Amino acid sequence: MKTKYICKTCNKPFMPNHSRQEYCSASCFHNSRRIKTKCDWCNVEIVLIKSHYNRYKRHYCCKQHRGFANAVRNGAKIKQISNELDTITWNEDIAYLVGLIATDGTLRKGRKQIKISSSDKNYLEKVSEIIINITGRTLDVNHENIRFNSRNYNAYSINFTSYPFYDFCIGIGLSPNKTYTISSLDIPDEYFSHFLRGIIDGDGNFNTSNKTELLKVANIRIYSGSKDFLHWLNEKCKKVYKISGGNFSRDKNSLGSKEILIFTRVYDNLLIIESVYENAKYYLERRYNQAFFTLENMQRLKEYYRHTYLDGNKVKCKNVKCQNLFLPKDYRHIYCSIKCRLEK
Repeated sequence: MKTKYICKTCNKPFMPNHSRQEYCSASCFHNSRRIKTKCDWCNVEIVLIKSHYNRYKRHYCCKQHRGFANAVRNGAKIKQISNELDTITWNEDIAYLVGLIATDGTLRKGRKQIKISSSDKNYLEKVSEIIINITGRTLDVNHENIRFNSRNYNAYSINFTSYPFYDFCIGIGLSPNKTYTISSLDIPDEYFSHFLRGIIDGDGNFNTSNKTELLKVANIRIYSGSKDFLHWLNEKCKKVYKISGGNFSRDKNSLGSKEILIFTRVYDNLLIIESVYENAKYYLERRYNQAFFTLENMQRLKEYYRHTYLDGNKVKCKNVKCQNLFLPKDYRHIYCSIKCRLEK
């Protein structure tokens, strides 16, 4: 009669096939060759083969964390302060970051790394708070000297790696080398205003030239190398804000040509500016200052332009010889006819 043996892994009795059998199954045999330990980077529990455990002094759960540890040993200031997000879901901060990456960001091809550039170091340090919430790692702001047209410029950038966020960006329509190929993106309507604020902070501005002080409302300009992207952005703004939309132009310079989307209708701009800065936590300071007068006088401006141009009220022609009542198309329409404009 055969004697039952005790499995060295699970401690269960079993009937051996031969005298040297020490484990009840193949899985118990393989488990006996594995050792539980913790990742030296993120402190997550991992299971390693005994030979691998004995071969290396440091143990990591993935190649990515091994790379971070090597970078630290080479002088990089990276530290894991919390767990990295496994899945990315839409919120206000994510929408803003996606808008910024769509304009001032780069998705590296062949490696899941993302780079964001700016001339404002303090701004990048503020934006890095969003990235830290995603990756759980601290970030360095890198400095570069760029020479252009015989002048030196300071430039700053942040680089970060996040497999879930990189895949999230690819899934909504972003891609490497996107400057001239970017088109429509899958952005939820409820977070579109935060996304648009990121777009404006990256490749947009508010133009307040040729406006009277009391009724100064900034025109909104957005630049891009892709005309398809600006057309999609214009249609999305028309849908979300119920506005008439903007106009398109092209700017040529020594760096090449860029397409421009310009929102000139005053009441449309008021609605957009009010929406993008409502409950805004992250924004570019100098861009906010351009729209500060509009935001401070929002209610007065909305009442004036709504009453004058949107409620169907007629206004007097500015030609003192005419002064006919007419219905203006927008705030620049102050003469009832071309004749009156020429005779002003």
